[in-house]
Amino acid sequence: MKNYSILFILAVFLSGNALKAQERAWTLVDCIEYAIEHNIQLKQLALEQESREISLNTSKYRWLPNLNASVGEDFSFGRSLNVDNTYVNQNSSNTSFGISTGMPLFDGFEIKNDIAAGKLDLMATIESLKKPRKIWR
Repeated sequence: MKNYSILFILAVFLSGNALKAQERAWTLVDCIEYAIEHNIQLKQLALEQESREISLNTSKYRWLPNLNASVGEDFSFGRSLNVDNTYVNQNSSNTSFGISTGMPLFDGFEIKNDIAAGKLDLMATIESLKKPRKIWR
């Protein structure tokens, strides 16, 4: 009996809060704007727009030169063959350094066309994102 009274009090409390939450009257305009703001497909399009912007920037940065550096160390311990064709106990180390750079000179207009395609993809995504709002207004 005690459990039923607690459940009854909880149900009354929750139903009272549910009625308070619906005090505002929704108009058709409010409903449509709420639907547009909370549409999952539109949120996915917004994320796709950000992805296209990142892709476009990545394509633009492919023109920049790159610079690579490396350092290596090699150790050798133990017996090794000598010039006199005899074995001697010898420890040795070898250090190497390297620097390289590269820049695209001509790639068959791949970067230029990739940038142009990225701009068009971004524009298409932006227009797809504007479309539901244009239809409504």
